[in-house]
Amino acid sequence: MRLEEEQQSLARWAQQCIKEEQIDQLLDQGLRAQITPHCLQVFSEVASKCLHSHPNGRPTMTDVVASLECMLADILPQSTTAAASLSTPVQYNENTQPQKRSKKNLLQRGMAFLARGQDIWSSSETRISESTRKKVIILTDIGVPLTFEDVVRATGSFNASNCIGSEGFWATYKAEISPGVLVMIKRILTIQFEGVQQFYAEIKTLGMVRHPDVVTLIGYHTSETEMFLIYNYLPGGNLEKFIQERSTRAVDWRGLHKIALDTARALAYLHDQCVPHILHRDVKPSNILLDNYYNAYLSGFGLARLLGPSQMHATTEVVGTLGYIAPEYAMTCHDSEKADVYSYGIVLLELISDKKALDPSFSTFGNGYNIVSWACMLLREGRAKEFFTAGLWDAGPHNDLVEILHLAVVCALESPSRRPTMKQVVRWLKRLQPRVR
Repeated sequence: MRLEEEQQSLARWAQQCIKEEQIDQLLDQGLRAQITPHCLQVFSEVASKCLHSHPNGRPTMTDVVASLECMLADILPQSTTAAASLSTPVQYNENTQPQKRSKKNLLQRGMAFLARGQDIWSSSETRISESTRKKVIILTDIGVPLTFEDVVRATGSFNASNCIGSEGFWATYKAEISPGVLVMIKRILTIQFEGVQQFYAEIKTLGMVRHPDVVTLIGYHTSETEMFLIYNYLPGGNLEKFIQERSTRAVDWRGLHKIALDTARALAYLHDQCVPHILHRDVKPSNILLDNYYNAYLSGFGLARLLGPSQMHATTEVVGTLGYIAPEYAMTCHDSEKADVYSYGIVLLELISDKKALDPSFSTFGNGYNIVSWACMLLREGRAKEFFTAGLWDAGPHNDLVEILHLAVVCALESPSRRPTMKQVVRWLKRLQPRVR
């Protein structure tokens, strides 16, 4: 059998074992006592994705490394013999003939390599020993000590009574670390491949971001059984909740404008001032946090990516939230900063109206009708007043409100080349700055 055919056969056999949850068949008996069930689960998820038949279904190597780093922290120390064999260089020359190996032997060697990886860590400062498994890595000083035990105590061992929200792989808790010092704990509910990807994406991006309109990552903890992120606490909740409860409070045009401008500034900073530039890729109301004074903070960087020099990033799959995903990204799997602009336009439309991106009331207009279609129809028919949430038309200058509606529609145009940049959006909003009474 040719090497290529043998590799294909190996991949099919491995996929079948993973699908039938019989990954133990891939292991040598000598390794079974050295690798925990949690590590096997992570390994099988990583392997399954890497073996996806379509290239777009496979993760990037950065994503693979992030998952395996987490997994290696849970592997038991190996023998010094294994470490010695790992450090032995492999000699190769053009006359070397490939050895014949069974499918099982090939995967056993791969698992042995992963298991022996713990010995690499044992010689470095990054090894997670028993004494550091409960360590919290601090990125931003908050003026008081912040330990793993402090987080557990302040959340009541992550008691549901302290949970202020949950979405996807995450649950968010309010925690008073010391009298008057509040933080927000974002905890992974189940440690799975996608959740770990998002965890490391938050650290990689927010770890390099310092901006007044972006949430602050204070620190994080990661181990084989627990992973959480620590942020500054914002008492106003998220924009989604704000919009839902808007009917219970007076509409303030200045407040809505400030939310729109703060969010635009945050995105403009990510796109233009960060090096490398950052694509958020999940701009939506629930990822915009508020304090008690209409100050907005962009959060939810779990799907964020660093933008390459070409200003276009080819992704392995479409990510984001239905209703906020740019059409060209959904169709081609290529995203850019203009995809964030589209999402921002949808958020802006929701902010000034009583409709959701894919509001149920649009079903009468047929498939594909959304909040952008509705806004365009009202503008064409000279009925812009009907778009705005109750009371806003009376609270704000009519010309400015129509102008901001036009801005939102332009941001959400189908063609990305016709959308403005976020820097242009910021300038546009500044021209509409409400007058101080």
